[in-house]
Amino acid sequence: MDLVSGQCFTYIHSVQACISPPIAAVFLIGITRSRVNATGAVAALTIGFVLGMSRLLLEMNKASLDGFLLYVAEIKFLHFAIELFAFSVASLVGFSLLTAPPPDEKVRDLAHQTVDARMEEIERGAGDPSWRRNDAIVSAIVLVGIAFLWWHFSY
Repeated sequence: MDLVSGQCFTYIHSVQACISPPIAAVFLIGITRSRVNATGAVAALTIGFVLGMSRLLLEMNKASLDGFLLYVAEIKFLHFAIELFAFSVASLVGFSLLTAPPPDEKVRDLAHQTVDARMEEIERGAGDPSWRRNDAIVSAIVLVGIAFLWWHFSY
């Protein structure tokens, strides 16, 4: 059973390494940069999906492969995930720069850049900083809950 569960664990992570890097790239770049747009996101997700599924199919059929295709099929799945993430970021940025940027009203408060500008406006106009105190209290409660769960499942 240990052998089967170890192989299953590796297989699940191998599949995940072929699927999630484009999603992570679109999410992370999307929340940090306001210049990326839907065209770039769709292109990055589509290209990433095609490359990831191609790699997964090559891995499943590597007994009948040779040459370059065998080389691609034998790349360690974590190394492939890094390369797929980098390629997804490049395609996201590239296709976004080739097309028109999204209007400011569509990305307001969505990207980190626009939230920072909005927070400056709020801080200048807010006389009551009670929301900061409330955020600190809720954050402390969440941290205590996480620490309790960590302790509980550690023993």
